[in-house]
Amino acid sequence: MTCRKCNHDTARKFGSYGKRKIQRYRCSECKATFAEEVPKLGNHHTDPQTAAKVLTLMLEGMSIRAIERITEIHRDTILSLMKTADGVPRIVAG
Repeated sequence: MTCRKCNHDTARKFGSYGKRKIQRYRCSECKATFAEEVPKLGNHHTDPQTAAKVLTLMLEGMSIRAIERITEIHRDTILSLMKTADGVPRIVAG
């Protein structure tokens, strides 16, 4: 991992933090600590693969509560993902 402060390739794993166990790193040169980039979709912290799975299941006609049981994502998050997906610009063939 490359250090964000000094750009050396000497950063090593340095524990984790938070509910999602986000990996932290520490540079051997400048002793700076930083975390890896967390994928974000809009205002959601759901990874893109899971969000795509949720939306695919919704398009297949599965209910929100069934999607909640399968993916273990809260129903409010599922509805919020749908709202975010609805705001994405579409390419219209014309």
